[in-house]
Amino acid sequence: MHKTFLTFFAFAIFIFLTSCGHPSYVKKENAAVGDILLQDGRFASADEYSAKRALFEKKNGGAIGVVFYTGGDGRLGQDRILCSGLPHNEHFFQWAWYDYDSWDPEIYSTGYMKNFSEIQCLAELDEYGMPTFYGDFDGSDNFEKIKIIDKKGTSSQEKIQKNYPAFYFAMAAFGEGFYLPTFAELFWLWKNLAAVNSALRKIGADEFVEGQYWSSSQSKYDNAAWSVMLGENDYNFEDNPKYMEFTVIGIITIKK
Repeated sequence: MHKTFLTFFAFAIFIFLTSCGHPSYVKKENAAVGDILLQDGRFASADEYSAKRALFEKKNGGAIGVVFYTGGDGRLGQDRILCSGLPHNEHFFQWAWYDYDSWDPEIYSTGYMKNFSEIQCLAELDEYGMPTFYGDFDGSDNFEKIKIIDKKGTSSQEKIQKNYPAFYFAMAAFGEGFYLPTFAELFWLWKNLAAVNSALRKIGADEFVEGQYWSSSQSKYDNAAWSVMLGENDYNFEDNPKYMEFTVIGIITIKK
């Protein structure tokens, strides 16, 4: 009787420790929109992370992003998981530097008047106003393409920060591997913004503030790039002059 009780007690302790004392992870192939990306590259559900935050922070370095795409668009890639960084609201940046206070047409970066055709992402609208994209879908190498063309303007971190502020912030503020998303990638973030904001609320992080967010996509005009209005109840997109100052979100690609 005594031995049976001790066995049962030990089993109960084991169940308690395995259910409450260890983080639970989501496998990459099972990652869902709204799951939390951890610093070590693993995933957890927002509920699990919220319940065991201290353990996740100790073992995995804490939350660095939220899943917003797991496949479903062949052009964007079926083997990619896309995660947004945790929003940095109230920071606004130009896509490419231009000194619009002086209105001197000669005071601007190379990128301001350069049409980077290699990173164009364009759209055609259907009858409901939803876009079909064509061109460059993957923003993970867009700044590398800019660097090839504008070697002088990107030769140091100081020059990148001055000449391409939105790109610099997306790479520097969110962590290694993060980048400024394309027009198409931002569209998928908008499509799943309600789920992303719900996850952010659960883990106590700032939600996305409604507003214009820069993409890394060049428009057909030399001095313009695409921005997207992100809001749970509102969506639109515009090709805006690169000197406009908009919010920036970094995203990261995780290969399945």
